[in-house]
Amino acid sequence: MKSCTWWLCASLALSSVAWAGDSEEQTKIGKTIAEIVDAAQKKQLDRLDAFHAYGPKFSKFEDDGAGRQDAAAGKKGEHDGLAAVKSFNAKVSDLKIDVFGNSAVATFILAYDLDTGKEKMSGKDRGTFVFVKEGGAWKIVHEHSSPMTPAK
Repeated sequence: MKSCTWWLCASLALSSVAWAGDSEEQTKIGKTIAEIVDAAQKKQLDRLDAFHAYGPKFSKFEDDGAGRQDAAAGKKGEHDGLAAVKSFNAKVSDLKIDVFGNSAVATFILAYDLDTGKEKMSGKDRGTFVFVKEGGAWKIVHEHSSPMTPAK
């Protein structure tokens, strides 16, 4: 069974993580992640899309065997994933945000329980967001997830 669609579970779980960054930019990224969470929880797809730098340089890896996804596939997966979720419970731990000028990497561990109405899953994933600062806003340019424990 596939692991939880990490972006969805991570987005929904990060709302419980308080981030007090060491730098102003880390704090901004932490707030951006909280806004991503809010948009995902409310299924505000246009708002959620606005946090991504969808375009030719966007990429995504998931534990689905599909290989690297482009912007269109990544966006479709997020939209389809949100539509399919009935209920969930997730917890992020070990959140780390590193800033490198106009680029940043946020990594975390995600423990989750997910109910689509057809199946229930739980597991633990590693997650990564890569951000680039565009016009003063931090945008996701790459997402990655991989299971630490198999989804059950």
